[in-house]
Amino acid sequence: MLAAARDPVRRAPAAAGTRAGRATRLAARPPGNKTNRRPRAGRAGVSHTGVDVIDFLLLTAWPALALLGIEGISRAARAPRWAKLAAQAAASVAFAVAYVTLLPVPHWLTSLVLVALAVALIYQARRAHIDPSRVPY
Repeated sequence: MLAAARDPVRRAPAAAGTRAGRATRLAARPPGNKTNRRPRAGRAGVSHTGVDVIDFLLLTAWPALALLGIEGISRAARAPRWAKLAAQAAASVAFAVAYVTLLPVPHWLTSLVLVALAVALIYQARRAHIDPSRVPY
C-alpha cells in the first residue's frame, strides 16, 4: 500500500468489470509488454502470438511447400522411398532450427512440432530402408 501511495501512476483499484478498472490495469503494464502492441493498420493479428495472420500463414506454408516439393522431385527422379523420407526429415529439422534462430521472435512450439515430424519421418525412412514392401507410400 505504501508503494501505491508514493507512485503517482498507480491509483486505487476500481471495480473489475468497469472501464476504469480496465484503464487502471492497462496503465499499470510496462510499455514494452506484448499485450499493449496493436497490429499494423489494415492487418489483423493473431492475438495469442503477436504475429500477423499473413506472416502466420507464410510460416505454415513454407515447410508444407518444401515437403511437397521434395515429394514431387523424388517421384520425378524415381528416388527410393527411404531417401525421400530422409530428405523430408532433414527439411523439417532445417525449418525447426530456422524458426528458432533466424526469426525475430522464436517460434518454439512450431519448432517442436517440426522436430516431432522429423522423428516420425526418420522412423518411417528406417522402416522403408529395411523392408520397402512394408511402407505403402
